[in-house]
Amino acid sequence: MVRKTDPTTGIEVEVPDMLTNDELSAQVDRLRKDISNISKTIASLVESKGEAMASNIGARVDAATAQASELASASAAKIVAASDAARDASDRALDALAEEVRQHPLRTLGISLGVGLVLGLMSRSK
Repeated sequence: MVRKTDPTTGIEVEVPDMLTNDELSAQVDRLRKDISNISKTIASLVESKGEAMASNIGARVDAATAQASELASASAAKIVAASDAARDASDRALDALAEEVRQHPLRTLGISLGVGLVLGLMSRSK
């Protein structure tokens, strides 16, 4: 072994004189094993992170589905309420119209004749 000073750090290090082919092969094999171990470690980290992300995404999808279901239920309830309100309003309007016809039959007849005459004249002019 030879002691040399590293030009970048200024620290003395021992450097082997020459490596034999066997020593070089052994070091390359160790490097391959180290790289393989690092790759496996990275793959396992990525897999565990992927599972965690998938679980997180699954939870968010479940929450969004529940929220959409609640919104759909609330919307259906509002539609039913609006339909009931419209039905009640139309029933009141029909009742009011029927009461008006009962109280003033001649006025109603006159208005009906006038509207019919106007519609007849409009359709005849074509």
